Amino acid sequence: MVGILARNLALCLGKNKVLRDVSLTVDPGKSLVLMGQSGVGKSVLVRALLGLLPREKGTVELGNFITTPDSVLPPLDFFQQTGVVFQSYALFDSLRVWENVAFRIKGSDRTRRERAARLLHQVELSDATLDLYPNTLSGGMKRRVSIARSIALSPKFLFFDEPTEGLDPILSHTISVLIRKVITQLQATAITISHDIHSATHIGDHIALLHDGVLGWHGKSNELHRTTHPIMRRFIEYSTGS
Repeated sequence: MVGILARNLALCLGKNKVLRDVSLTVDPGKSLVLMGQSGVGKSVLVRALLGLLPREKGTVELGNFITTPDSVLPPLDFFQQTGVVFQSYALFDSLRVWENVAFRIKGSDRTRRERAARLLHQVELSDATLDLYPNTLSGGMKRRVSIARSIALSPKFLFFDEPTEGLDPILSHTISVLIRKVITQLQATAITISHDIHSATHIGDHIALLHDGVLGWHGKSNELHRTTHPIMRRFIEYSTGS
């Protein structure tokens, strides 16, 4: 089992200093939910951790993979051990559901299709979805397909970008429970971006709040509603309307 460690990350987009000094730790097999207001840089931070954006300073350790500003992009082996669920699903419209799920799986079409079916069962979708195209799916089904694709190679690292965005409260809860289930089954180290307090407490062992380029608060998920930290309290009140 492997974890994630970031030290003193700083990153600019143009003249905008999005990350000023971010350090975080996700212990092996644990789940961190990253929260914060829109535009604060949550997705930027995750892309920096994945080596998809250059940074001014800071070191990232993803298990045995270490990157610095001079060597930002992890080796191919890292991406083979990583699953990502994008906010916009990022499904291939021209491919059937099973082909989307099995996109990174090697082997014959028969083998890949059978593996895709098993993965879809893990996210509670039936064989009836195998030959459908993404444009025929509901938002909730697209999320499930995206999750199935992300776990296709039994990754050690999982990243979810706003997985409950735009879903009604019941479906949001269902997807949150599903995400927690796959993280636990794979014993993966996970980071989830969310603005949803309810989902965050279901998915995360720990929660961190990104504010003004640094982590303004960090704690266990069961400490969230008890915290008196002013920045976190304001965010909770803003998010819940209370």
